[in-house]
Amino acid sequence: MKKAWFRRKKYGYGWGLPATWQGWIVFIIYLAFVIWNVQKFQKNFHASQIITSLILPTVIFIAILYLTSEKPRWKWGNKNKKS
Repeated sequence: MKKAWFRRKKYGYGWGLPATWQGWIVFIIYLAFVIWNVQKFQKNFHASQIITSLILPTVIFIAILYLTSEKPRWKWGNKNKKS
């Protein structure tokens, strides 16, 4: 695999911030969509509409993370490394 777009978090489970420009583009597009979506429902606020309209983009974003990033696993960090 080429360079991972997102690296695993140092502590805990999941991914951290993007590690490459491709990751940043995907992250910014997803974040812009979430913000636009929340603004769209701001006048007639219905939480169920917001949640249902974010399910598919979130599933796509997570799929991109799995395909282009380090595989997630639980990490405790490096206890032996001195800061």
